[in-house]
Amino acid sequence: MKKILLTFVVVFASVTMFAQTVYQIQYTADVSGNSPYSTQVVTTQGTVVGIYTTAAGARSGFYLQGGAGAWNGIYVYAGTTGAGASTTCVVGDSVSVTGTVSEYNGLTEISTITACTVIATGKSYIINNVTTNAANTEPWEGCILRVKNANCTASPSAGTFTVTDGSGPLAIFKQLYQALALTTGTKYDVVGVMTWYNSGLIYELTPRSAADVTVSTSAGFDSPNADLLSVTLKGKTLSVDNAADGSTVDVYSTIGAKVQSAKLQNGAIQLNSFAKGLYIVRVGNLSSKIML
Repeated sequence: MKKILLTFVVVFASVTMFAQTVYQIQYTADVSGNSPYSTQVVTTQGTVVGIYTTAAGARSGFYLQGGAGAWNGIYVYAGTTGAGASTTCVVGDSVSVTGTVSEYNGLTEISTITACTVIATGKSYIINNVTTNAANTEPWEGCILRVKNANCTASPSAGTFTVTDGSGPLAIFKQLYQALALTTGTKYDVVGVMTWYNSGLIYELTPRSAADVTVSTSAGFDSPNADLLSVTLKGKTLSVDNAADGSTVDVYSTIGAKVQSAKLQNGAIQLNSFAKGLYIVRVGNLSSKIML
């Protein structure tokens, strides 16, 4: 019995000894950005922060974050067969995965999965706050990030948007959230997974759902005049105290979509029927938030 137990301890210690953290796999001083473990089989563990599905809706892989800070995220290519494909995981699951580190189209990933196990569910994870300029760097590849007060400046192609917080431009792409839509001229707080688009040779932040994209509460519209519009809401009657009759009143959802536009008459407008939640009212360069 002691011999069997000793053998188990030795085997367990060997497996533990040779496990790598996500940070160890990702961190590199090589200008190529390639992992020092490239082509090697590794075992690592982290929390799922994003699920990637194909255009047809098939699950293709997931993003694993090993901790807070740079170099702590990596993409796991689950494939269509084998241990990776058969393991169902969701955001917040703690997962152990064994596979081969590879460089695919400039992105470090773990592929050819031989073992993949959900260890725990409902785990919390850190969202790293960075500037739009800092997000465009190798250390944040695969990590979950948040950029704040980032103005949408362009929509150069379908599903791709450009935002900046003043530090530099950042591409926002619909890869994980196909319904993504940003309005040019609106400032957003955006959460997403950072990835690399090899064809365009750019980094892209990819929100996961509508909850990852909100109009920035620090500005919303034309900061520093946010929250300077004096409004009163009674039922569906929205009164505006510091705007003249005939002024255009625009109402926006928290994702920047204009949901109503009306002329102020007798100091008020009648709101349409909206779902309960937070909305932003704008008259000229003044705005205020209302809760329905």
